[in-house]
Amino acid sequence: MLLRSLVAIALAAVPVPAAPQEATPASPLPLVICPKLQGSMRGSAFRVGAHLLLTAKHVTAEAPCSIEGDAMHVTYKGPDTDYAMLSDDRAGAFFKVDCGGFVEGKEYVALGHARGLDQITAVPIFATGEYHDNGDAILVGIMTAIPGQSGGPIVDPDTGKAVGIVSASNFEHGLSFAVEVKDTPVCKTAA
Repeated sequence: MLLRSLVAIALAAVPVPAAPQEATPASPLPLVICPKLQGSMRGSAFRVGAHLLLTAKHVTAEAPCSIEGDAMHVTYKGPDTDYAMLSDDRAGAFFKVDCGGFVEGKEYVALGHARGLDQITAVPIFATGEYHDNGDAILVGIMTAIPGQSGGPIVDPDTGKAVGIVSASNFEHGLSFAVEVKDTPVCKTAA
């Protein structure tokens, strides 16, 4: 099931031609790096348009941050929820979005740069149909989303579309939390 999920996700990214001066197109799921006094904070973001990305708001808290070594621009932060919209100057493939929200009992895949590493980690999780007090959707699984995956997409493995944004985890209780893409301006302006 996980292999089918990863194939569907890879095929679902919408290609965007790179600008002539760019040798390498931007990643649809880039690593976000925010320098701190000691080390750096690392998280994930994902492209939903040519120069438009989504991430968790807490990933952008240590600005100035960069995506793939280039400056990242925060264009919007959710007022009461943990998401932010970003822009950058690079073009590349992007994820299509599903504005319908999570379906109770359905399997999804949380993607992102676990532990801030360069490679992408996939964690299968299931929607519970329940919501945390702050409005985040609650998902469960054998594993939870891993620190560093924050800001990455939660994808429907059947369609490859991003349904949510990884927000937080509770390892003790086996819970992952996500902001649904339907609650962001990406979906609200499309409606």
